[in-house]
Amino acid sequence: MAPLRYLAAGFGFAGLLATLVGGINILVDPWYVFGMPGIPGINQRRPAAADRPWSAKEHLLDRTCADTLLLGNSRIESGLDPESPAWPASTGIVFNAAAAGAAPDYSLGMLRRAVAGGCPPQAAILSVDYPDFLVPSSSNLTQPVGSAGHPWLAAARDQLEATLTLGALQDSLATLASQWSQDGRTLTAQGFNPLAEYAEIASVSGYHTLFQHKLRQLERELRTAPRAALQESSSRPLNTLVRTIQFAKEAGITLHLVIPPYHASYLDLISRMGRMDEFQAWKDVVTREAQRAGLRLIDFSAPHALTAEAIPAAGDRATKLRYYWEGGHFKSSLGDHMIEHLFSTGTFGMALTSPTVASSGP
Repeated sequence: MAPLRYLAAGFGFAGLLATLVGGINILVDPWYVFGMPGIPGINQRRPAAADRPWSAKEHLLDRTCADTLLLGNSRIESGLDPESPAWPASTGIVFNAAAAGAAPDYSLGMLRRAVAGGCPPQAAILSVDYPDFLVPSSSNLTQPVGSAGHPWLAAARDQLEATLTLGALQDSLATLASQWSQDGRTLTAQGFNPLAEYAEIASVSGYHTLFQHKLRQLERELRTAPRAALQESSSRPLNTLVRTIQFAKEAGITLHLVIPPYHASYLDLISRMGRMDEFQAWKDVVTREAQRAGLRLIDFSAPHALTAEAIPAAGDRATKLRYYWEGGHFKSSLGDHMIEHLFSTGTFGMALTSPTVASSGP
């Protein structure tokens, strides 16, 4: 009987350990899988969710009956704060469903997910981003990104992974530690990423360093990127944009199209790389699709004093920028000006129609 007692003791210890690990992971909920509220000193900041925003935002979206959805990539994820006082009361509950690295397919997928969940938004703001169109032409335009699978199976897998895996435990412990450290990275329950890590870099190395690093990265990407695919018959991003517009119309969702506010240094780089004509042609194509659908397209990349915020000199760690982290990412303070233009009488940004496109570049 001794072996049986040892076996029973082993199973009992394993069960106790699994209960302890699961309890910690559920309480801390570092990936927003279980919907645990933010608790000061435990999980008010969730850096692990910021590292895996796609999964985290799917769970957050499923629990948020949003009236207004924000869609796009990291520019929108960190540039439009759902909790900003700039939002008018008419926008209701705002949720930031944008995610770093997200292609147009992801935005369409999140819009579909919200509708399928039984709580379709009244409105959505969709960022149409020039770099997303720098992809090879393709004949396979409707193949979804990733595998389809059953939603309930994906949810069960996520819950199991978030409860009992060592990866989840590591992120739970890191989340607990981050509450008392200088690690300010987080993703809020409204889907906003404030890019706190950029603030830390800027305080140590200065904004000049952030700008130079980003511009070098963008230069490498533009040097190797294919020419923009601008034909609907062969451009997956354009085809996805058209399908997103159509889906929103069929679902009764008011869609606002925006071109994000690239910093003047980014536009200067596009010009120096010989791609400004392509950039303007891309705007023309997007404008055509917006007009065809009867939608307004607001261009926030047009020359403006706000997008020309001066870059501090090298070694300057004292100057803090108000509107930009670097050339590719703007702060929520600039996002507030975008909100004002979209829903009020702000002067930042311009509505694009075909005749104005050619004059909207630098």
